[in-house]
Amino acid sequence: MRDFFLILFLTWYAFSDLKHREVLVLPVPFLIAAGLVLRYRAEGGSLPALLSGLLPGIALIPVSKCRRRWIGCGDALVFMVCGAVCGGGKTLELMFISLVFAGLMGILILMRGGNKDTEFPFVPFVLAAALARLCQPPLP
Repeated sequence: MRDFFLILFLTWYAFSDLKHREVLVLPVPFLIAAGLVLRYRAEGGSLPALLSGLLPGIALIPVSKCRRRWIGCGDALVFMVCGAVCGGGKTLELMFISLVFAGLMGILILMRGGNKDTEFPFVPFVLAAALARLCQPPLP
């Protein structure tokens, strides 16, 4: 159920990011609350442990303020929702895979004669990372 919620959320936000170059802020608190409830039902745990999943997204907020062209505040909010649903460790995994996918896209853009200042939405790469993580066979 959590995976379905995460993919549905990321699909919605990826299309919003592609179409409008922004993510919706208003639903984020409700999505975080729903993600925390889903995670609590699946894993249990204390409230501080559940809230610790938000830390990767929270850590990106100052980065988005200092380095506006690298990552936006909306991307930090997306990772906060991912952290509410998946927990901190899996969110860091999503971040890493997303950055690898975005880096590969950047290399392709440069190889095709693009500019190093070309901007592209990031949430679709988070969606691709979540789908890749879902298709990955479980470790023994």
